[in-house]
Amino acid sequence: MDPAPTSIDHLVLPVRDLDLARARYEALGFHVAADAQHPFGTENACIFMQDGTYLEPLGVADRTLAEIESRKGNPFLRRDQAYRFRVDDEGFSMVAMRSKNAAADLKTFSELGFAFGELFPFSRSAETLDGTIQIGVELAFAADDRAPDAAFFACERMNMDSLWSPERTAHENGVIGLSAVLMSEENPTDFQYLLQAATGMRDFASSSNGLSFHMEGADIFCFTPTAMQHLFAIPCSRSERGARFEGVVFLCKSVRELKAHLEAGSIECFDHLGRLIVPAAPGQGVPFIFEEISQ
Repeated sequence: MDPAPTSIDHLVLPVRDLDLARARYEALGFHVAADAQHPFGTENACIFMQDGTYLEPLGVADRTLAEIESRKGNPFLRRDQAYRFRVDDEGFSMVAMRSKNAAADLKTFSELGFAFGELFPFSRSAETLDGTIQIGVELAFAADDRAPDAAFFACERMNMDSLWSPERTAHENGVIGLSAVLMSEENPTDFQYLLQAATGMRDFASSSNGLSFHMEGADIFCFTPTAMQHLFAIPCSRSERGARFEGVVFLCKSVRELKAHLEAGSIECFDHLGRLIVPAAPGQGVPFIFEEISQ
């Protein structure tokens, strides 16, 4: 059975300190939503974008509770804790794919040999302009043991549309959404089947750089470290095998205006092949790359 074609829903970006992450994202010109807590010990401060995606800087609010819930089998916490142990408390650990039926996606992941854990539903309260509402998700995880630092999950939303208000999606830096997720691996084709399962894309482009999954909305690139350094100025600093998320490419209205904004705030950035590169920094665990919307 083939998985249903889908698109990126959101990105999970572990952070050591949520207040520090908020300050960093605001310095980059993003509007950051209010802090919110999950019922299993983690917390976030999301960045909602006009294309319907969002970033989830993820902190740990209650380590004892998170440890208890992880030992009970919570797949979200298990992947988060593994990433923090192996890589760092700051980085890019998971990509959520938008789903219409997470239970069916989990069944497919299982048939393809990539299911991780059981179907995971949860809900929490959220603040909107009209007051407090209950929102929820159902998550189905897909992972490959050969890539212990990266996971995907199908995300079926419930009652979340009102979170994308004009006030939340208007960013001072001109960002309107995601352009691409960047992964690297010495031999990207080793992870072809995981990426096909997670994205629902049977067809993909293959080149000497690696694999390109061109989806509705943002793409996913799994390139060699050499290609990653050449195309996106991301250093080849890792010796371990295994696909890992290395950076995020955003679409913005004007690279020139964004560069001026960042330089005025003493944010390190530089031009590279027509894109603006912002290296990783405290509160921002991976490089952010900005490219201009095609006219």
